Amino acid sequence: LITPKFKVDSLSWMNHSIVPSIPGFSHHIIGSHKDVQALSSKYKWLKYHGPIVDLQKKMSIIKQFDLYFYETFGHEGASIAVLEALACGVPVLATKLGGTGEIIQDGINGHLYKDRNISGVLLKHLAVRPNLLMDLKQKTIDDFNNRLHVKNTACKYMQLFELLMR
Repeated sequence: LITPKFKVDSLSWMNHSIVPSIPGFSHHIIGSHKDVQALSSKYKWLKYHGPIVDLQKKMSIIKQFDLYFYETFGHEGASIAVLEALACGVPVLATKLGGTGEIIQDGINGHLYKDRNISGVLLKHLAVRPNLLMDLKQKTIDDFNNRLHVKNTACKYMQLFELLMR
């Protein structure tokens, strides 16, 4: 976890704004961040996994998530973390920056937001409406298989290469 992708203050924000309003809320962090590791014992709802090299292990953890919260603070290309979540059928709740806005289709495979207050509203909305969350999960799976899966993207690249070769 690098600074443009994660800020430790999100944990205190979650503790004050999200945890009290969503019973059973838990937040998992995958990646290395010394400050989060130190804070993981402070918050009972926080599970710090650290870096996970084994892809199968990482995917098995991600598949258990209801949502993948991806708060970034800088522009970047297509995020591998976001693609991993979508490949697991987990909708992504993300800031609308960089390539993430191209991957996430609001209401189809997750939701995009501009600030934490909006993300909090979205989290609470989905927490009290499990049918909407289940619907979003199914749409995430369908969208990934139809638009983002390597079998589709490889074909699109081949079509582009063929067009450029003409």
